[in-house]
Amino acid sequence: MAFDLCGHGDSTGEANVLRAVADDVIEMVRREPAPLVVVGASVGGLAAIAALGEPDVARRVAGLILVDVVPESDPDRVRAWLSEAGLRDQRTDLVDDSLAAGPELHATAVAAQVPILLVRGETSSLTDAEVDRFLAGRPVSVARVPDAGHLVARDAPEELARIISEQAGIWLAT
Repeated sequence: MAFDLCGHGDSTGEANVLRAVADDVIEMVRREPAPLVVVGASVGGLAAIAALGEPDVARRVAGLILVDVVPESDPDRVRAWLSEAGLRDQRTDLVDDSLAAGPELHATAVAAQVPILLVRGETSSLTDAEVDRFLAGRPVSVARVPDAGHLVARDAPEELARIISEQAGIWLAT
């Protein structure tokens, strides 16, 4: 199932803080039959990590797939990347709040008792240092998607779907 987080896609509402987006994820996880594999791209991945901080949510999740996002990125680099992409002035409150939450999100991800797969676009906006910092904290599998950047679902939808389907099948079978 795919759904739009508040302020994204066709949904209504406006998310100015990460907690509002995480609350959407929490509500979705609580409503769906367990076990679930949660997939989050970009801010959706950060919201999914924040949701895992709720023990009842974490118990329902069989695995987390993060698409081109790690819990703690360099704020200056992210802001520069957003400027280059022409997105610097969009959702600045949400961006600032998400970046400030990095250390807490990193701690939540490291403590989470669910397996994590990080899917990276070959021309990802993430740096190797950011990924290495995340991988140093806990075991995380990594899949690279050729010919994809930060928006893996846009750049390589079939490959992302294959990776998600394969990994979800493994986690849900155990």
